[in-house]
Amino acid sequence: MGFSWGKTDMGRKGLFSLLVAGGAAACWQLSAGLWPGLLPIQRCQARVSDKTTSPKTNVDESPAQRGRLPPPKYGEHITVLSIDGGGIRGLIPLQALKSLEEKLRALDGPEARIADYFDVIAGTSTGGLIAAMLAAPEDKKKKSMAAARPKYTAKAIEDLYFKTGPDIFRLERGGVLLGWADYGLRPLMGAWYDLSTGMVWGPKFDGEALRGMIRKEMEGITLADAITRALLVPTFDVHNRSTILFDSCVPARDPGSRPACSCFSREVASKIPLADVCIATTAAPVYFPAHGFTHGGREYNLVDGGVVANNPTLDAIEFIYRQVESRCPKCNKHRNPDFHAGLGNPTDFDIGKLLVISLGTGYDKQTYTAKECAKWGVLGWLSKRGHGPLLDIFTNNSTSLTDYTTGFLFHLHGCQANYLRINPETTDLLGTNKGSRDDDATTSKENNMDETALDNATNNENNMDKKVVDMSLDNATTTNMDLLIKLGKEVLEKPVKRVGYNDMKWERKPVMDDNKTNEAKLHSWAVMLRDERDRRLQNQAKENASS
Repeated sequence: MGFSWGKTDMGRKGLFSLLVAGGAAACWQLSAGLWPGLLPIQRCQARVSDKTTSPKTNVDESPAQRGRLPPPKYGEHITVLSIDGGGIRGLIPLQALKSLEEKLRALDGPEARIADYFDVIAGTSTGGLIAAMLAAPEDKKKKSMAAARPKYTAKAIEDLYFKTGPDIFRLERGGVLLGWADYGLRPLMGAWYDLSTGMVWGPKFDGEALRGMIRKEMEGITLADAITRALLVPTFDVHNRSTILFDSCVPARDPGSRPACSCFSREVASKIPLADVCIATTAAPVYFPAHGFTHGGREYNLVDGGVVANNPTLDAIEFIYRQVESRCPKCNKHRNPDFHAGLGNPTDFDIGKLLVISLGTGYDKQTYTAKECAKWGVLGWLSKRGHGPLLDIFTNNSTSLTDYTTGFLFHLHGCQANYLRINPETTDLLGTNKGSRDDDATTSKENNMDETALDNATNNENNMDKKVVDMSLDNATTTNMDLLIKLGKEVLEKPVKRVGYNDMKWERKPVMDDNKTNEAKLHSWAVMLRDERDRRLQNQAKENASS
């Protein structure tokens, strides 16, 4: 279940003011002791290469027999997937997830799912909802949990977003101002429009459609039921003023895993309904009501985890570190020996054994001047020109800082290739051949064009068909959702980028020694993930045969 960082670590609580001032979630996370565990620097022992040439290993895993990913102790890496928050912009990372899942199916069979290849799936806000759906099991009445399969494909989640998005983000206040007037009058009327629709007097949306959808899709599923080894979902408790990181990791639940200490029990906490966790992490202040519930005698008063960790990548890395170094205060045994076995000596934590994919939702690039901001009051900070400056600044700043810090950790340890970040850096649609949700493949005519002709055609189309996506958290019109999907596909066609550190500029640049696109890089990662799963299955089978 979740633990309260504010309660367990006074250093975190003291740094909350820094978060509010600048959204410095990464600094706040590192204050808990992640840096001491990583330093002095250990050069990566298990660095992966940008050039993936691994052949398919001979592991016969029929669809009927396909089970959970074996523990990290049987492999060489710990695999991590992280998904940012961003409201309806969750459609953007879903394009990368669809692409990755399609590649895994091509490599490993039609039953392959995202959750079959990741030890840790972390997500905040809309990313938390996507993460939970990727890790949610199908009907538990049909199969034992050990053999349960994921309930959703990435494509199914996209379809659900497209179907329910307009209802979730439909205004119920303001009478005739609803519907077409929402995105027509809001940019013109600014704060006065939000005042007329009730946004200042209460949440912009009542949240009934969101809660109804989540409870329907997550009915009967608990946090501990997650298919993946650890599902991580950050939230923030407004009563205790502390971060609650919900996690599904229950040591020794899998057959063949080494038992944790006998005095370590999480039975009550792990039975928290997954629906409550999802509703909590999507309860964005101003947009949706806070979510309160009681479980196991504990009261939770929660809002969107995006206010503290909109990009949960560092949370996932720190979680793994804690699984490695954490010991029971009663018996001094490691609470999660599977993770400990996978990473070795916790005092020499080797970040090079992590494989991390981090997916962003883009960000609102609306800018302001000091002269303009100086005149704002409550209404101005809440809404300006159809945007929410205060919430945007918090989430965008913490997201970028987490990316920078995570990239720096891998850079510092010589393991840049172990970290892949895909996030659109523009809101301009360049009119490439990738279309909306129903256009998932280029035509044969395009495939037969030579490179020069294709470049010319693309440039001509760019000049004629350049569009700008509305990156608001809540613009769920059919047109804008189509544009978000197209933006998510276009970023896959762009070159892989990493944050540049040598020139001390905080910006992402194309990788000079790697001319691959994000799409091609996802294929390389699909091969690595497939090989890691096969390696674990083989080693687990050998251990079982010898015992």
